[in-house]
Amino acid sequence: MSLLFKIIYATHANGTHHKLALDALRFLSVENGRDWQRLFLKHAPRYIEASKEPDKRFKDFKNHVLHVRDNNWGGAPDKCREWYDDFVSSLIAEKWEDAIYSAGVLSHYYTDPIMPFHTGQTEAESQIHRAVEWSVNKSYNALWRQGEQEYKMLMVVKPEDEIDFAANMVLQGAEVSNRYYSHLIAHYDFDKGVVRPEEGFNSHGRRVLAELLRYSARGFAVMLDEGIKAAGVTPPKVNLTAETVMSGIQIPLKWVLRKMDDAADKRQVQAMYDELQATGRVIKTLPADDLMIRELHREEVLGLPPEDYDIWAEADEDEVVLPEEVTPDPEELLNVGKDKSERRSYDRHDEDRGEGGAGTLPEKRPKNRPNFYLKKQDDVVDAPSIGAKTAARLQVIDIRSVAELLQADPEEVSRKLAVSYVKGKTVRDWQDQAELQCQIPRLRGHDAQFLVACGYRTVEQVVAASPETVLVDIQAFLMTSDGERLLRVGNEPDLAEVKGWIENAKQRDSFATS
Repeated sequence: MSLLFKIIYATHANGTHHKLALDALRFLSVENGRDWQRLFLKHAPRYIEASKEPDKRFKDFKNHVLHVRDNNWGGAPDKCREWYDDFVSSLIAEKWEDAIYSAGVLSHYYTDPIMPFHTGQTEAESQIHRAVEWSVNKSYNALWRQGEQEYKMLMVVKPEDEIDFAANMVLQGAEVSNRYYSHLIAHYDFDKGVVRPEEGFNSHGRRVLAELLRYSARGFAVMLDEGIKAAGVTPPKVNLTAETVMSGIQIPLKWVLRKMDDAADKRQVQAMYDELQATGRVIKTLPADDLMIRELHREEVLGLPPEDYDIWAEADEDEVVLPEEVTPDPEELLNVGKDKSERRSYDRHDEDRGEGGAGTLPEKRPKNRPNFYLKKQDDVVDAPSIGAKTAARLQVIDIRSVAELLQADPEEVSRKLAVSYVKGKTVRDWQDQAELQCQIPRLRGHDAQFLVACGYRTVEQVVAASPETVLVDIQAFLMTSDGERLLRVGNEPDLAEVKGWIENAKQRDSFATS
């Protein structure tokens, strides 16, 4: 492709769906193909944005799947039909930007079922689904290069029945993909993938994915070609140069966004891995889309009430049979369709934080206190979640020390403060955080915030908990908006740190006398 394409690709394509939507443009074979490419590239930000709308905006996750062994359960065919028709209609009306937006959305609904894990549902798959997607994302460029070398001649043939072209295209792709459903489970190593996502797949798994990524891009190019032919229009002339594109690029911002996305994905996969290691199942940390599909599958396909699902899931896990290694045959696809350190604690309600300098929280007084980082005689400002302004408000109602905070009635404190964001529950959280820090040796303020947010409000609850379970609960909390806010001012704990909290809680009496 042209330098222009490469610049836009490098700037805008940050994820698998972004890249597949752009890579399909490589294979346009329609008349005036280069002019159509330039039209798409002119509207590349809109096209790229649209390719993720089903995940970010619509969140209609049942429409992202097509379970071919469950009588084609899922809404992907209907959505492909809908957005293909929108694409053609907008082209006919010469609403070019609308057409490209529709094409971007269509790319998502078409390509999702060409990933095997969107063509079936088993517990073995659900444990690693998000980890596999992350590994594909991080390995995409290498997989694409492998596909160019090994599947250069791969072609996607239109379905014989063209009456419902778009729906039949996604049905055909899902059938191709589903053949590798069990293979991908067998050839993914979660232990490696959670640390280095690029190493999650063995050589066979990489070949499968290289093949399917190539198939996805080529198949979507066929859909674009057919839609353009059906519209019967000529593309407008586009004045677009590499220089004009470069002048509009904000590289530092893109780097920041890319880093944020990677960090969130990494936390998600790590959380699922930790839950799997701790409990043998992934439930609490399942992403919203996976959880929705799991529940809809239980209800609509299995017809099971929630209380019976775990029984089915355990049996399903026991029956998983991993296939022998099979090398994908490129020729098969040619015929498809023919037949840690001390950190300042954070409270989202505290007005002292995040105001860009003015009114920022002063450092809390350093203490030479190796055993307990908080004592009841300390000023209330030293308690977790209490900033300078909140402490000043508390002093007005005669709460000056940590001990006075702990003794106060939460509802009465809320009423006297008369601040909309401070409810009785908010005050109880402050009290439980402070109590934990006073009773557990070497527990820092943000650690106490983690524990209370996850329901570990007393020393007894901390002592009785397993480190693995506590870590899983914290990982799940970090995926919430409150968790993300807390994480901005400190690193997430690891298993060794959580074990230290619990061990110190068990030995608190010896610390008190030392």
